[in-house]
Amino acid sequence: MPSREKKVKRNRIVEIDFIRGVLMWFVAVDHLFFDFMYIAPQFFTSSDPTLMKQLYELQNIGFNYWYWPLRVGFRFFCLALFFLISGISCYFSRNNLKRGLIILGVGILISIGFYIAGIIMNDGGYVFFGAITCFGVSILIYWLLRFLFKKLCPRYEGDFKWVALGLGIVIIAVGLMFDCWNIKAQGPPEGLPLNWQNFIAIIIGKAHDTGPYNDYMPLFPYLGFLFVGSFIGEVFYKERKSYFKPLPEKPDKDASIQKKVVYYSSLMPYKGIKNVITFSGHYSLFFYLFHQVLLIAILGIVLLSKGYTLNL
Repeated sequence: MPSREKKVKRNRIVEIDFIRGVLMWFVAVDHLFFDFMYIAPQFFTSSDPTLMKQLYELQNIGFNYWYWPLRVGFRFFCLALFFLISGISCYFSRNNLKRGLIILGVGILISIGFYIAGIIMNDGGYVFFGAITCFGVSILIYWLLRFLFKKLCPRYEGDFKWVALGLGIVIIAVGLMFDCWNIKAQGPPEGLPLNWQNFIAIIIGKAHDTGPYNDYMPLFPYLGFLFVGSFIGEVFYKERKSYFKPLPEKPDKDASIQKKVVYYSSLMPYKGIKNVITFSGHYSLFFYLFHQVLLIAILGIVLLSKGYTLNL
């Protein structure tokens, strides 16, 4: 029998993983302060006035951070950058249809989970169009447009990058013009209720979702950043290779190249080993799905050890 050909494993673009990893850790910090603001006072209590005072102080720290203008602006910058490098990854991907469907499926499962949790907790909370769902839909839109362009204009397939750039700029401009990125602090009074008449407006960002404490991200302007990212990937990563050279199998003790090794290792240490940031970027979807569970568990252990009790 003929032997099966082994699939050639492509080298990771280490700088992309590193940037994505940095963004994932910002997400973790962001959600930690959210837990201070909402999870801690919602689910923990104490008969000790001193402990309750500390709990309220923790809540205020989370609240002040969450609505700090600098945090709001930096959040938008991080999300834009995440979609930008995700667009670069779309150019690398062998199968954006499969990738988009998997991510969209995860987003739908998250929405179902939050809907069930909202019913159990009776707080009305839900996630209709969160970050993962927006990401999955954006990848699918990119795949569909590229597929149609290839079928309709086969002679100009290489020019799709210019179409992506133009569409991306327009989508970003429209999103910023209509303030789609700026999710108002108070939520419900500003938004539209979720129904069949309004769900398209919510998806594109014309009016944001109204469920309390929702994860929400519209297509405008973030889809535009993904399109621009695909253009960057096709122009600057045409050969699909990292700008960082592979490191030696073992640490090189030669002092003349020690600085270079240290510099490279800040992104990815010696071959086969990744540092925590690059590792987080490589497995960003898993990081995003499970980091909040770990944060809440650690927060719960700390509060319970200090004498708080569950408020169920």
